[in-house]
This record gives sequence, structure tokens and C-alpha cells, in this order.
Amino acid sequence: MSIDTIISPEAIVPLLKTTNEHGVTAALSKKAGDLHGIENSQISDAIRRQSPSALQNLSTGAGILHITLPTQKTPHAVFARLATRVEFTAANDEPFDLIFLLVTGESKSNQHLQVLAEISRLFRDRSLCNKLRGSTTSDAMYALLTGHSN
Repeated sequence: MSIDTIISPEAIVPLLKTTNEHGVTAALSKKAGDLHGIENSQISDAIRRQSPSALQNLSTGAGILHITLPTQKTPHAVFARLATRVEFTAANDEPFDLIFLLVTGESKSNQHLQVLAEISRLFRDRSLCNKLRGSTTSDAMYALLTGHSN
């Protein structure tokens, strides 16, 4: 499964103006909920219940937050570039300005692990992260994340 099957330009926030972890998770929850017909509170509750290891810190200022919702049939994602770096409790004191939220369902397959690995490879690329930071539109960010324009 590739990233372009789980994210769209509409799921990208080119500049999220918030200054704390709660603001980031609330905005990502709302965006994911609105786009995919999921209750915002269901997403934000799942984020709060996650163990600290649910947030992958990639040492590039980018983080991947993965949650599992039993009602989800297919994976969905939301991405945001933050206006300022925000520290997350589980991130070993490294602030993030690029956040990718992956919402998957419970599955016996390893499909979500493949998606996480692909996202992780993308965000380990410092050049890509810098290009995302320099982008101002969701379409441009989508093209960078997926390797093609919409």
C-alpha cells in the first residue's frame, strides 16, 4: 500500500498554527474526523490512550503518530506542517514541526507496518523534510509526499 492511497491534498494542513501538543492533536483529530466520518473525540481519545512508543521520533523534526481504531476498514492519514516546533511528551524533548497521523483499523495482516515503514523512510530524508517546510500549499506537499501531483 502506498501513501497516495491513504492521503489526499484535502488531508494536508500546510500551516497549522498551534503552540502545544494538545492543539496539534485536536487539529489533526478534527481534520481526520471531518474527512473520514469519524468522531473527533474517538480519534483524540485514541491518541491520548496510546503509549509513548506510538509517536515515532525521526530526529528530523518529523513525527509519525499511529493510532488504531477498531471501526476503521482502511487506513487514512493526515499531515500537518506546524508554524512553530512543538514538543510532545513522548518525543524525548525533540520538538516537531512535521506531523503525520496514521489511522488504521485492527488487522491481522502487516499492512499497517508496511505503511509505517514507507512513511518512516520518507521522513528520514532531510531533503524532503526541508522541501515540505518550504512548501506553502497542500497540493505541493501532496506531490512531495506521494511523488506525483494530484
